[in-house]
Amino acid sequence: MMARCYSPKSPSYANYGGRGIFVVQEWHDFAVFLRDMGERPFGCSIDRVDGNGPYAPWNCKWSNATEQALNRRTNIVVEINGVSRPLSVWAEILGANYSTVKSRVRRGWDPLIALEAT
Repeated sequence: MMARCYSPKSPSYANYGGRGIFVVQEWHDFAVFLRDMGERPFGCSIDRVDGNGPYAPWNCKWSNATEQALNRRTNIVVEINGVSRPLSVWAEILGANYSTVKSRVRRGWDPLIALEAT
């Protein structure tokens, strides 16, 4: 987390510190971070609720790899009846072939139409 945000030599720096992502000052003290987040659960890593926001108590949680994959900024998020979910989740829920839907969206289709057409 610290290297991603503050070390330009980190392979991940461009996607974190290079985009303005930072760690709140109080978390520079590991004891405070540990107090706020608790021990890392097995199979989990730190995840930001808002991927454009900072590493902060109000914006972080422990997530497994599947949860983290659903929270990527490259995901296409679609709102249906007031509920926002990644396109891949909607495809699964609606029984649509995700590869087909994703291909249609990449070709310029509206995501809702791409989901309905399968």
